[in-house]
Amino acid sequence: MGLRDRLSSFVFAIVNLVYFCAGLAVLVVGALGLSNASNIIDLLLFVPKINELSLIIDLVGLAVGPAIYLTVMGSVVIILSFIGCGGAFKKSKLIIYIFGMTTLLMMLFNIALIMFYAIDPYFIEGNVGSGMTRQLQENFESVKIDAGGVIIYPNDTTALAWNNMQFEESCCGVINFTDYKNFGWNYTDLTSSVSSSNVPPSCCLLISPGVPPTRTSDFVDQTTCLNTAPSSNPRYVNARGCISYAMQEVTRYNFIYTVVAAAFTGLQAIILCMTLRQGMKDNHVGV
Repeated sequence: MGLRDRLSSFVFAIVNLVYFCAGLAVLVVGALGLSNASNIIDLLLFVPKINELSLIIDLVGLAVGPAIYLTVMGSVVIILSFIGCGGAFKKSKLIIYIFGMTTLLMMLFNIALIMFYAIDPYFIEGNVGSGMTRQLQENFESVKIDAGGVIIYPNDTTALAWNNMQFEESCCGVINFTDYKNFGWNYTDLTSSVSSSNVPPSCCLLISPGVPPTRTSDFVDQTTCLNTAPSSNPRYVNARGCISYAMQEVTRYNFIYTVVAAAFTGLQAIILCMTLRQGMKDNHVGV
């Protein structure tokens, strides 16, 4: 039994060390996010189109909440890792009970968080929509068409991201094409085929959807799309708003946080079981 107990203590120490390291890593990430939320975006560069979406969705603002969660979670885990080790090796029931109750509460919180993100991932749709509307109204600049019918894209990174998204995802505005009636924006057509425009060219249907155009010949009917109110010729304008695409991507980012919470929940369950077992081996536990 002596060898078995020593092996159990060794495994327990290793698991607590992993727990401590995980907490430290999460704390560092959270602290970086609190100091500058854009750091969270930098850590997600492996996600496709994260840079472009951060300009459209304002992911920096949405990253503040996860940064707070990671900071608090990491800090508590580091403290708990020391409490768990101390309580188990000193055979103190009081310390073990404090550790067990705190760990159990964290597990329940993480489980609730996982269920919340899994059941209702669209609970932040209002914040996403308002952020997209703000970015659209403050930074949108339409593509231009020169005298030869060549598409000229804007130099501004946010404006470019908006035009590319609407071309690639076949969407228009945040909710729909009427968003462009709510603010002023400029469009230049040197071909003289368009007198006034209700929507930008990036809202017009393409012959090859998903491929950003280079010439007016890439559109189904660019002149009719721009000259006529979309409500009377909807077949030439993308009817879908871009928020649906944006929420699909946000749900993907939420999945990352959900995986982190699930990993901590599993690790906490293992730590809790091992600590209680380690602390209760001796029937004469002192307080």
